[in-house]
Parts: sequence; structure tokens; C-alpha cells
Amino acid sequence: MNSRRILLRSVLVVSFLFLSAVSWGQTVKAVEMEDSRLLPLVTVLPGKPLDAFEVSRSIHNLYKTGLFSDIQVEKEKNADGSITLRFLTAPQPYFDKPQIDGKIGVKKNKLSNFLKEFYPMGERFTEAQFNRFLVDMRGFYRKVGFPKASVQGKVEFSTDGELAFPTVRVQCGQPLMIRRFDFIGKKRYRRVIHLGAKERFNANQLEHDIGRLKRMLKKQRFYDAVVTSDVKQVPAGVDISVKVSQGKAYRFVVENVKLTPDEYGEVFQYILENGLSAASLRVTESSLYFKLLEKGYCHPEVQNRREGQQVIFSVKNAVRLPVSKVEIKSDEPMKVSKPECYNRIELSRVETELSTLLKKQGFLHPRFSFNYDEKTKAFQVEVKKGRRVLFGPVSLRGENGVIASVPGVVEGEPFSGEKLQSAVVKIEKLLREQGFYHPVVTIHRGKRSGNRIPVTFSVKTGGKRIILAIYHHGNRKIRDEMLRKLIRVKVGDLVNVDEIQAIQNRLEASGFFEKVEVVPYESGPDKLALFIRLKEQSLKTVRYGVGINSDEGIRFSTTLVWNYLFHQQLTGTLLFRVSPKRQQAYFNIAGENHFMSSVFLAREDKSDYRFSRWGASVSYNTTFGKFTNTIFSLEARRNHLTNVAIPHEEIEKELQPNYTVSLNSQLLYDRRDNLLYPTKGYYISLKLEPAMDLSEGQFFMKALEKTAFFAGRFSFSQTIGQISAPSLENYSVPLPERFFSGGVNSLRISSFEQAGPLFSTGKPMGGRFLALFNAEYTFPLSASLNGVLFTDVGNVWAEASDASWQSAIKDAGLGVHFKTPLGPVRVEVAWNLDQGAFPSRWKLLFSIGRAF
Repeated sequence: MNSRRILLRSVLVVSFLFLSAVSWGQTVKAVEMEDSRLLPLVTVLPGKPLDAFEVSRSIHNLYKTGLFSDIQVEKEKNADGSITLRFLTAPQPYFDKPQIDGKIGVKKNKLSNFLKEFYPMGERFTEAQFNRFLVDMRGFYRKVGFPKASVQGKVEFSTDGELAFPTVRVQCGQPLMIRRFDFIGKKRYRRVIHLGAKERFNANQLEHDIGRLKRMLKKQRFYDAVVTSDVKQVPAGVDISVKVSQGKAYRFVVENVKLTPDEYGEVFQYILENGLSAASLRVTESSLYFKLLEKGYCHPEVQNRREGQQVIFSVKNAVRLPVSKVEIKSDEPMKVSKPECYNRIELSRVETELSTLLKKQGFLHPRFSFNYDEKTKAFQVEVKKGRRVLFGPVSLRGENGVIASVPGVVEGEPFSGEKLQSAVVKIEKLLREQGFYHPVVTIHRGKRSGNRIPVTFSVKTGGKRIILAIYHHGNRKIRDEMLRKLIRVKVGDLVNVDEIQAIQNRLEASGFFEKVEVVPYESGPDKLALFIRLKEQSLKTVRYGVGINSDEGIRFSTTLVWNYLFHQQLTGTLLFRVSPKRQQAYFNIAGENHFMSSVFLAREDKSDYRFSRWGASVSYNTTFGKFTNTIFSLEARRNHLTNVAIPHEEIEKELQPNYTVSLNSQLLYDRRDNLLYPTKGYYISLKLEPAMDLSEGQFFMKALEKTAFFAGRFSFSQTIGQISAPSLENYSVPLPERFFSGGVNSLRISSFEQAGPLFSTGKPMGGRFLALFNAEYTFPLSASLNGVLFTDVGNVWAEASDASWQSAIKDAGLGVHFKTPLGPVRVEVAWNLDQGAFPSRWKLLFSIGRAF
């Protein structure tokens, strides 16, 4: 509802009251409306004289809630001469899901996409809005080849008047057919246009295909290609002509400087997206210039020229000036972080760093001169500080007694703009903590006297506000108790603007709502009402996934997520993973206080047996600082082997179910710059798992440490694991609790978990000691493709004393990694470097995700 309509209705109400012989000044005995919870938004107060302005403001407040399509005010004269005001409201309906009937004529997914874009789901219902939607729908049918489509609509409302249920009846009519389709250009481009003669005309499809063709030509470096289309409607249908002039395939070359594929893509991004033109060449010149500065070049000159089908960007004066030390000439010692080179970017950074430091000391207008000594490779800076300025008298203006002094600003100390802003923040925070609604502090700098500047702080507290009422609208699934828990404040509490914003942030962070608005309404000089408008989102989501690697083959996954589980701020997640070798199911419940409980079920088909596990766990996770994460969990599990093809004397104990309880503590310290494609940093993972084998009454400890380092193109990791027990001579750790290794993410020459000691059948039996080392060197092949060289060394041993270089599995190989948003798609070949430790000669691998 726009402000003009609100103003007009307010004027009409005031005029109505005036013409009804109500004289302003009469006492209002009572104010009534159907929903009494909204009375705090009405500023006409009982016992006060009737005020035209307050009537108008009350109507304005009620309209702003978005709940009403019409508001009328009636008066009733009482026997004692006072009056009673009644606010009569008509509910504002909102669009609900539409029903589409009749002969639709298009595929359901096409119609669904149109409705998602154009149907005003959840918005306020108006006849004009609904008619605009019908017009848009007729236009959609014309574009997809039904020029005579009939689209009619009607609307029904819910019993409470809050929801509008549109019904749209469609008669698509006869389709508009393509009589003739002419394509002028190379045949390979014709396949991009999915329209032809004797097919139904679809303007959207034609527009989409031509756009796709233009993008394809740009990828093939035909930057001046021209694609035109002509559509003529004739009595028998439509004649379409598409012409493609591909032009020249240009190649971009950078002379005298070498760029990586990623840098090349950044520099030429604009020209690749917008085509070849004088403007795009200038933008690319500028982009290349700044990229060269980032790479450490000093004052490079960039010019472009065309030679046949090449656009050459020639770089002159591409010289690097490395810096070995920084020499600062100043009255007193000063330090800055050492620049890597001498160029425009480093000059600006050093100047900013020194200027910030001097301004904190009261030197407001320092000057700098820079020089580079080629012999000593010294970055030389001469500093002229100028005159130091101090704080003059510091005074406070505003409400007496609220603030005694200005924090951090003292007369006679060095003048600093940073100190002034810090003082403003501290004063406003202090006032908000005292309950003031919206304190505002302004600074006035006086006229400079000598080397001193007087400062005056003007304080406006904004007064205090008490919550008179809290009204929320739009929650249908989320219960009122949960809303009160998220809102936290209650009627009668003091509130300020920060707390109102915090209420909105908490409601948005809950994940329950698609849209949240928290609107305060003034209800007098010291009171306000909070109106909270909510739009719920779906509380259940389903995700599907398909993965593949050389260890498991094709793997399917389904994830179901429930928010607001058990009507609490809990999230339930049910996950299924299924592959030919492994089937897993997990259900966990996570709360807002770092706790999570899970139940799990897994089954895996090994070569000589089938392994099944089920159990439950309770965990707590928390973070320390920005980089450290810890997880503590208590887990109980049951392991069982079936379909065993191993001689029973070798695995006799494993034939019975095994029950284990463990307390898992894990610490992760992660300093990687990117989780999917790290180029620098490292991470350290430590895991300790004391466990009790309930079947044997034996205690054992499982420890696992993994560290990975990333330095540009090089990366390597090492993993050490150890299982210890008080009496290993008389106790065998259960088979499912042992270490296993081998596969695409550990020893790549080995199949999945096939390394280590073997049963007599030749299948792995796992071990109590694990040592593994992996190293990779990646190099760019294109913007989205990297080559990789790798080596893996390690194994699993029955005991730590069995570990040796001779018994370690050693492999090396190469591969390619395709960059995707989900991580690298890896295709690699591994060669065995020692067939005495492992029999395989070579292995082809493919997987999604990093090896470490």
C-alpha cells in the first residue's frame, strides 16, 4: 500500500469525523478494534482529547503492518458527551498456490519455471497484481507458440480472508507452426538451434539457442562473430531466418611476460565476456597493468596491436625491483612490514601504513618521498612528519549526568581521528547498555588554536523505550513458544535499536523463515510496539547425489533434512549412501548448543566376508578462535562379520558379534587458504579414542595424527596411527577396529583397503600401526585443468616394530585434475616402485575430491 493511498484515507477519515459534527477536543472514552492485540499501534489514547493527527497516525501504523486492505473509523457518541472510536478493518489477503486447469499445451516443467518467475506467491493480493499476472501468462503463451491462447482467472478467499486461491483456466488453442526455417552459416552451428520447419514456434527457445550460440562462438575465440535472426509471421505460420557470420578466430598473446592460466583468465575476463572492441581492449590493458603490478613488476607499459588473427599485448619495462631491506629516514625510528618489491602498489601500501601510524601520534599531514637503491636493493623512505596536533579542551553537550567524561580522549594528548571515532562507539554502547533507545553522538571540531584542536561531543540519548506489545504474523507451522524463545525480550522490557536488529538476526538465523521484518511503532514518548511479519519457508528439504570412484564404483546418496524437529530448534538429517560394495544410513539430530546425537547403520561387502555395524553416539563440538575446531563424542557400536570365507582358526573370535564403547576426542587446526583448492597453509588433525571391548572386557587406545602442508604447487601430508593395549600378547584387537589402508586417497597403487598384513586367503587383516606419506606437485594446463605428479609411501603393519622401508608400499604417478565447484575430478595412473612389497604393476584411478 503506497503512502499516497494511506494519506488519502487518513484525510477521508478526518473529514468524515469533522462532517459528522465531532469537534476536535472531545474526550475519547474508549478505542475498539476486532484484534485487540494491535491496539498498541493506535496512538489515540482513552481519556485524552481527540486529535486528528493521532487518528491519521493510527491508520498509518495499521496499514504499515500489511494485514489490512481497508480501514474505516466509526464514532459513537456516549451519554456523558465523550466518544468511542471503532477501527473497522478488512483483512489483506495474500497469494497462495494457484490452480491451473484446462488445456495447458506446454510441458509441466516449462509452466513451473514460468510460475516461479512471475507468480507473486506470498505477496499481498490485489486485483491489479492478479491481472498483471494473467497478462504475463498470455505473453508467455504467445512466446511459446500459442498466439490465440485464452487465459482466464478467478479468485476464492479463505474463510478468515487472509489467503487468496487463484484458479487459472487455460485454453491454449491452435499452435503457431514454423512454415520455413532458413539457416545461413556453417552446419555445425545449426545443431545449436533446436527449432525447425513444421515444428511449433517458440520465441523463448529461439532466444535461448541464439544466446547459447553466441557464447559458443566466443569460447571458440570468434569475438567479432555476428548472429542475427528474422521472424516473419505469415498466414500459414512463421518464417524464420538465422544468419551466422563467425568472423575471425582471434588469439590473445602477452609478450615479454609469462602468465599462468588463472592469471590469463582474470586479465582477459572482460574481453571474453563482452567481445572484441576498442573499449574492451582498453579495459584489458588496464587489467593486465594491475596484474603485472601484483606480480611485482615496476612501472610496466602495456600496448596492444593486431597482427592477422592475433591480438598482441606488448609489455615494456617489465622489470622487477626486489627489496632486501627498508631504510626509513625520520626523526625517530619507524618500522613497516617489508615489501617484496618496489612498485606502485607497494609504495601505496607503505605510505598508508606510515601515514596511519603518524596520524595516531597527532601528525595529521605527513609527507613522504620514496627512492630505490639498485646497488643495495633498499626501499628508501624519507618522512616529513609536519606539525604535531594535540587535543584541546574536551567538552560534553547534552543531557546532564548521563556521561561523566569522554573515554579515551584527553586534553593535551596527540590528536587522532581514530580516537574520536572509538570514543563515539564507546559512548553509544554505554548509553545502549543503560537502556537508551537510539543514542546518537556527534563530534564538533573547534577552530585550531596553535597546535591544539578543541573537541565537543554532542550527546542525544533518544530516551528510553518500554515494549508495550509484541505482535507477530505469518507463523503457521512454528509455534508461539518457539517464537518467544527466539525473540527473547518480552512486554515491559527496555529495548533499543540494537536489540531490535538482534531479534531480526535471530529469527533469520533460525532457518525457519524465508523473510523476516521487525517493525517498531511508537506508542507515546516512552513506549513502542513491535510488529514482526514472518514468511515461513519449507522446513523439509531433499537432496540427491551421484558420485563415482575407482574404489567403490557408482555411489548414490539421498539426504533428507528436517528443520524444527519435534517442534524445537533442532535439525534432523537422514542420509543414505548406496554403492555396490557399501551401504550406509545415518540419522542425526543437531541442536543450537553444539550437541548432536546420531544413530548409524553400515554394511560393507569385503572379498572374504561381509561386515555390518550399527550403533549410536552423542557428540559435542566447539571452536577455539578462527582456526581450531574440537569434537568430543561418546559412541557405542556393534560389529559383526557374516559370510566368512576365511579359515575359522584365523578369525575364530570375529565370528561372534563384538560390542565396543569409545570416547573420541578430535582436534583440527586448519590454516588452509581454500578447502577445495589450497595453495598455502596447513592443517593438523589429532584423534584419540580410548575404547573398551565389552565382549572381551579389554581396554585399548586408538591414536591417529595427520598433518598436511601446502606451498604453491607443492603439497604433502603424513599420517601416523597406533593402537595400543595393556596386554597385546593375549588380546587381539577386533578386526573392524584395526587400521586399513589403500585406495585413491592413500596408497594409490593399492585397491581400497587392500594394503597391510594378509590372511592365508590373501586378503587384508588390518593392523595396529599405520604410517603414510603422500606428496603432490600440480601444474596448470589450462584455466580449469591441472596436471599432477604424485608419490605415496606407507603401509599398515601388525606391530610398530614390523615397520620398515623394505616392507613399505611405494608408488608414483601422474594425472589430470579437472576443476569443479565440488572439488577436483581426478584421473590418475599409479606405477608400483617396489613389487616386492606389493604385487600390482600399475593402476588407473578416478575420483572426485582431494587426496588429502
